[in-house]
Amino acid sequence: MVPDLDSGCKTLLLNDNNLSSLTSADCTKLKAAPLLKKINLKDNAITDIADDCFSGLPLEALFLQNNDLATLREAVLDNVAPNALGDPSAVLPGAALAEG
Repeated sequence: MVPDLDSGCKTLLLNDNNLSSLTSADCTKLKAAPLLKKINLKDNAITDIADDCFSGLPLEALFLQNNDLATLREAVLDNVAPNALGDPSAVLPGAALAEG
């Protein structure tokens, strides 16, 4: 679960928290911090992220490595800077982006 965020928050570190998903409610909390540029979600157990979760955020870095994502829908990454993920193959080893 994503905690309530201050509107001035620029970096969110949630690595190693045993998160299993980012729900619509979690994404609403992220959007309460419109200056958020960096989100670290590495080393969790995330299997799903709600569509448009990061839309409207000026993300420059999004760390999703070492989770349990089999696919990542394109809608999840709408408006995320092209290089924010770094190497997508490190995020989804052996998998790919899914449309829809």
